[in-house]
Amino acid sequence: MSVILCAGISVRSGTNFMGSIFSEIKSVDSLPKSTSKGEFPFFPDKTISHYQEWVRNFNSTFFASPAIDAKKMAPYFAKGFLDYLRHDFELEKKALFLKNPSLYNLEWFYEFFPEGKLIILTRSAPDLIASSLKASTLIRNSKSDFSKLKSKIKTRSGYNMYTYSKAYVKHTNQLLKLREELKGRYLEVKYESIVQEPEKYIRQIFEYANVEYTEQELQNAVNAKVVGSSYFGRKKHVQNWGKLEKTKDFKSIGRYKDWNWYNRFVYNRIARKSNALVGYDHKL
Repeated sequence: MSVILCAGISVRSGTNFMGSIFSEIKSVDSLPKSTSKGEFPFFPDKTISHYQEWVRNFNSTFFASPAIDAKKMAPYFAKGFLDYLRHDFELEKKALFLKNPSLYNLEWFYEFFPEGKLIILTRSAPDLIASSLKASTLIRNSKSDFSKLKSKIKTRSGYNMYTYSKAYVKHTNQLLKLREELKGRYLEVKYESIVQEPEKYIRQIFEYANVEYTEQELQNAVNAKVVGSSYFGRKKHVQNWGKLEKTKDFKSIGRYKDWNWYNRFVYNRIARKSNALVGYDHKL
């Protein structure tokens, strides 16, 4: 089973949308099957450190020499994990699509999955930050009244604008690192490109991932429903993780155009340079 991993530059980068696209292809399995709603936490710091710690602990009492090498063992570890997924989730297809909205520790990707396909999804700083700001106003019934009030204060005071801008800089630095370490070994795609020219870029993605698809499946993917939209649906500001039809009201890029002077100032001061390094040119 070949692994296709879509990693986003950050949360709100569009990995759920990518999952919706791949769920239209019959030759590809997803987790959960057919929806790809869940994330794949294979590469966060905690997971990787636990794996490395297991190897170290094993080596500390292992009677043979030389000791187990974490990177040499990685593909065997991943194969066993995939065998488990195949059995437990009854996966039947040749390819498995997974996603994770983070770029950290992806230098390990080809250690675990030597034949895998890595797709990195970027999104412009203004669009990603605008999406995050909107998401920060969501109504979650599980939150206490104090938490809801604190969330509103963080948004209206400008604190969230500042922290999201700083976070974009951090994520950009990780992307630049991967561009050096994994140069030529992955496909980098802009979320905005998929939205503006879906057929062109979705076809490119499928070809890179080496998946079998029909022209009808391609058109279904082009018209894939929205997943995880914070701004879309009957109830405003309520998170909806189901698949929703795109209507004339759907707008996933350009929300930053109504920013106030403070948001524009913070973006220009903190995130504009990183936005350019990623490959965008937004002068606000």
